[in-house]
Amino acid sequence: MTNSPGLCVFDGTPGDRLRFLSLWNDAELTQVDLKLLTSLQKQLPKLCTDLESHTAHRASKFRELYGLVCGSSPVALKDFGGSVV
Repeated sequence: MTNSPGLCVFDGTPGDRLRFLSLWNDAELTQVDLKLLTSLQKQLPKLCTDLESHTAHRASKFRELYGLVCGSSPVALKDFGGSVV
């Protein structure tokens, strides 16, 4: 397998090819979600500790947490009724 399904030689029907590409796309999306969750899992305990200690940087820690959860898309915050940070 390669990093690009277009470089694979596929011997099947056009319908099978579409299913293959769809599964490949789903696998890539799952991999991105897994990377985000892994990052969140590593950083969340420290962020929670910082938030609970009421540090002077509390607002920036909340923004950092939102950034971890929502990635680089401010639209994700908007979808939940929050303001874009």
